[in-house]
Amino acid sequence: MSDWLAALHAQPSAPPGFLEFAASQPSLAAIWQNALRADWVIWMAARGFAGKNSARDIVDAVVIFADFAAPPAWKRALRFSATAEDALRRLDATSGDFDLAQIVSHVYLGLFVGAIVGTAAYIETVGRSVLFRELLIVLAMIVVTPIIAVIAQQIWLASVKRAAVPLTFENAVSLAEKVATDLSERSTVMKQMESARFMRKRLAGPVASGSST
Repeated sequence: MSDWLAALHAQPSAPPGFLEFAASQPSLAAIWQNALRADWVIWMAARGFAGKNSARDIVDAVVIFADFAAPPAWKRALRFSATAEDALRRLDATSGDFDLAQIVSHVYLGLFVGAIVGTAAYIETVGRSVLFRELLIVLAMIVVTPIIAVIAQQIWLASVKRAAVPLTFENAVSLAEKVATDLSERSTVMKQMESARFMRKRLAGPVASGSST
């Protein structure tokens, strides 16, 4: 076994399928260039098997990867507590950043609840004019939607802030590795390959010469 392959095996918590794939490649540079999953690329960078990448570079790459593998809006609409992905995004964010996709998802939740309230009002006002009952639905959605959206957003934001408090870029690298693997596992094969190509552009890879020793 080559020295670089032995070094890979000596590292704990390699992503699924990575070591098997690495054994089929002639060098670290080849593994990097041919990697089929973004979490493989990120793991190599995080464990020092690529070029010079800071802890912030690793976290930033995972946050960008998360955008490639974002869950559907209906799942985000029901998100009231922070995930590890949310905590990393909060750590990586600048002061003016905000998660527009999460805001929109909570607006969808508000619309859904508003529609339920409006429909209930419509049913309860049997005997009134159709126009009056339809206006009740519209009014309920106008009133309820922003209230639910703001409440859900504030609950979620408070959870994100709490989750991000203990994190620094240095101690978040291992969490970033885990998040990257989770993101890869929920992505399609095509999305995995696309994300891997993009991660190679974001992170410094191993130098081809001398990487096979």
